[in-house]
Amino acid sequence: MFLSLICQLLIYFLLQPLVSPSEVIALQLSPQREQFDAILQNWGEAGIKNFLRHYLVDFFYPVVYATFLASLISQFKIVKRESTAFKFIIAVPFAAGFFDWIENVCHIALVKNWLPLSSWIFTLALTSAWIKFGLIFFAIFCLYSLTLRSRNPLIKF
Repeated sequence: MFLSLICQLLIYFLLQPLVSPSEVIALQLSPQREQFDAILQNWGEAGIKNFLRHYLVDFFYPVVYATFLASLISQFKIVKRESTAFKFIIAVPFAAGFFDWIENVCHIALVKNWLPLSSWIFTLALTSAWIKFGLIFFAIFCLYSLTLRSRNPLIKF
């Protein structure tokens, strides 16, 4: 947990003062390339530099949050470790981290304009971001459900 918090703080400070975390999420979930480009243009050259600099930590962060979430989930003894459900739930945070990496590489390629015809890379980045957030929320929901179930054995899932 401590390492996850440190990574979040580092990312926050690397983005400051020119880019806010809410703007980064807006960029990640921009449904159209024009919106994505408008956000980048609004940041200017210095903001884009900050955004690119945050990847120094953001490529490491998916491993940290995936390990953190999986270790929290694995603490519950109510699910048999050999079960397919347990293995699936443990794999979910790591799948989220994998999609986070895909999203990061795509965003760097888009910002640096590495590919002239980048509509497919934009779509891949957007899809990866939505899948990443969905998997993270699903892992948190599983953690919440396991917490409820461990506190009240009458609750069945």
